[in-house]
Amino acid sequence: MQEYYIRTSDSDETRGPFTHDQLASLGEMGHLGLDALIYNPETEAWEVLETNQALREIVFPEKKRLTVKAREDFQSINKNEDELPAVTINDLLAAAEGLTEDTRHRKKVNAWKEKAAVAAMFILGTSLLFSAIGLIWLSRDIVFAFDVGRMITSPLVIIAFIDLAVGMLMFLQSPNAYPFLRFRAALGCGFFIFFFWAVGEPGLLLTSAVGALGIYGLTLFLQQAPFIILSAMALLGMLGFAALSFTV
Repeated sequence: MQEYYIRTSDSDETRGPFTHDQLASLGEMGHLGLDALIYNPETEAWEVLETNQALREIVFPEKKRLTVKAREDFQSINKNEDELPAVTINDLLAAAEGLTEDTRHRKKVNAWKEKAAVAAMFILGTSLLFSAIGLIWLSRDIVFAFDVGRMITSPLVIIAFIDLAVGMLMFLQSPNAYPFLRFRAALGCGFFIFFFWAVGEPGLLLTSAVGALGIYGLTLFLQQAPFIILSAMALLGMLGFAALSFTV
């Protein structure tokens, strides 16, 4: 099911992810207007809700006009209609708040995904920071000497500064950086495997590859089990990479 992040036009605070049903509920309660900004995962860009006709019709459906029809005699198909329990106002409120048996599980899943989306950005930012520390240490001769000419031609230094920049965006809770982060994780993984295999450093090869796979996966999955596994891969992989770089 497709999910969306939202924010108001006058604020940088991002909320979500929300499903179609949750967006419709926010619109019905007046917490979401046509001028709200929606992050569309298909186009990977923010857009005004009013300009997205398909999503606008889901969030603000046109209400059908009710007409009074002449009463007709009919026979109920519920043979034991009188034995059915009455539905109270409290039952309706509980269902709307996700407190019934049927909706409680769904509410827990959505609450987990909201927390996981926030936590993922801090985990990604920390993992990228570990990666940058390891890469800078491996290139310490030219970095500490501030040899700009060699720094701008060194792949390790370039990727280190990219990791620092993207890591800061993650700490600032910016989901717009996810497409670039996936590209960095995929390209970095391939490059590091080849580079560290060529220089005979299997430990750095393994830890950088595990960390990169964890980073890539965290941009795609928020379900509890994959999230925990991928978080461990990203953090431990890049932490191990940084630690091993100090032994080289």
